[in-house]
Amino acid sequence: HLGSGASLCAIRAGKSLDTSMGLTPLEGLPGSTRSGSVDPALSHHLKPDPARHDSTAGTDLSEQGRVTVPGSEGVQIDWAEWELNSKSGWLALAGTRDFEEIVARKDGRVEGCTDEERRKARLAFDVFVDRVLAYLGAYTFKILATGAQHVDALVFSGGIGEHSTELRMALAAKLEHTPLALRSADGGFYGSEKVGGVRRILGPPREGGTKWSGEAAPSSPLGPGPSPSTPGSPRTLHGTTCGRWGVPWLVAETDEEMKCVRLSMPKIRNLWSSSLEHE
Repeated sequence: HLGSGASLCAIRAGKSLDTSMGLTPLEGLPGSTRSGSVDPALSHHLKPDPARHDSTAGTDLSEQGRVTVPGSEGVQIDWAEWELNSKSGWLALAGTRDFEEIVARKDGRVEGCTDEERRKARLAFDVFVDRVLAYLGAYTFKILATGAQHVDALVFSGGIGEHSTELRMALAAKLEHTPLALRSADGGFYGSEKVGGVRRILGPPREGGTKWSGEAAPSSPLGPGPSPSTPGSPRTLHGTTCGRWGVPWLVAETDEEMKCVRLSMPKIRNLWSSSLEHE
């Protein structure tokens, strides 16, 4: 789920195997104002600073350096927790909570944007991509460690997950030679189609590539993906050959679609594979 608040979940047999969230949503991925996972010692270095307190946000700063949470009927939290939840993330890195604005700035599509603003926007974007990749890698191997033969799919939800083609393109480039590679397709760049009631993302055709066929279905415990040492060729791992074009990337736009994905992934994967055989 990638939005102003973001998290990842590894799902095995329809149940959560792991999640990036901890005691609170602060752990895990950075968001519009949340830091995401940081060194716990950082909290000891964030001292109450009345000059940084925004009284217009509807919060009160006590003499003990605790902040009253707006709309909580007097609940107070430490200054450090307030800073990490409300003053960090993209806001701290790029000066804006808006991910679409961050993408536009880094790409030079904002009139009057300075070089420094573009640099900060690029940093915020790259940090987000890096953190997503870190969790994807960890969760892939955690799923395989349960005895699963492969990862069925990568599923996106949330405003950014559903709509940010730029983020998916960045992830696709990073994951190209991994078990989570985005499956290639002839025709338009990053198009989509409905398969099994959910939207499937289509990547660009690869030079010299061929379409996925039933014979190229994943069979290795590490899933499909071309080897970095031999680009474009099937990877052989543990004596088995992987299909070269990766796993389906799906978009769940509603809670009902996400439930469908979670409970019916084997069926959806079979539908996806069958659709490729007839392309």
